[in-house]
Amino acid sequence: SLVVFFGKWGLPIPFRQRLLYVMGRPVYPTQAGFCSDGGLTGTRDADAQVEAMYNNYCQELVRIFDRHKESYASEWENKSLMILPAK
Repeated sequence: SLVVFFGKWGLPIPFRQRLLYVMGRPVYPTQAGFCSDGGLTGTRDADAQVEAMYNNYCQELVRIFDRHKESYASEWENKSLMILPAK
């Protein structure tokens, strides 16, 4: 098959794109409870900690999106970020 390159001056040089990066606050894990043999105290506790960290992470993503969405495009001011639950 024939591949046609398209870029700057018709060459395989990509067009210049403006890149924007934002960084949020770090999401630190809580200290997990450990037994004397090195195992976790219970899977329910571990599952609850993972769920809490996931919720904190999702909240931070939404906060960052809401704070910086207008920097990416002016028509994004009415957009919102929706994170769907995992199945």
